[in-house]
Amino acid sequence: MQKEHKTDKTKTNTSFLWKYEQKWIAWAVPKVPNFLNGRNLTWATSLWSAIILTCGYFSIQNIYWVWGVSASIVGQYITDSLDGAVGRYRGSGLINWGHYVDHLLDFVFLCAVIISYAFIFPQHILLLMILLAIFGSHYASTFLIFSFSNKFQMAASGIGMNELKIGLLAFNAIIFFNGTDFVETMLMILSLLALIALFGVIYTGQKEAEKIDNLKRKQQASCS
Repeated sequence: MQKEHKTDKTKTNTSFLWKYEQKWIAWAVPKVPNFLNGRNLTWATSLWSAIILTCGYFSIQNIYWVWGVSASIVGQYITDSLDGAVGRYRGSGLINWGHYVDHLLDFVFLCAVIISYAFIFPQHILLLMILLAIFGSHYASTFLIFSFSNKFQMAASGIGMNELKIGLLAFNAIIFFNGTDFVETMLMILSLLALIALFGVIYTGQKEAEKIDNLKRKQQASCS
């Protein structure tokens, strides 16, 4: 009997590309070779992160290495998209392990990308650290909301990891062809937009928490 591709029911994704991504994942999962499983596909993010750091460092001397960063972003997208889907398809049962390791390595990957840019343009390291702090706050908020709602929000204002990775690829291409003169302005705009999105996430999260608290209080009152 043919197995069905299953999605993670705890994840809530409102990103623009989510439904298209699920179609190619459903097509790709049965074709993944047996020697690749959810566990080693998840660990692959650590390899991509190391390659990104290496390419970022060598980009100091030769900007051609930025294409290595881009190739690693594409590679990480593929393995990160397939790891959980392959595990569910094959019934590996590593739900908690996958949730913990996958999302931990996603943050490691984000840090590797930021550090690689710090290698390429160290004069903007303060802006990069601000950006990392904002994205880190997004990440923390996502897990805190999940702790009481059991919903893992994968996107903010229609922008998820896939859209961000496409943005990184475009950013790298612009760096290569046009230089880094625009970088400071771009980082300032991105930080502002990410901060606005963070405020929206925090507002939505605290309203959701209040709603759950009020519901529990009403249930307790009706039982007493």
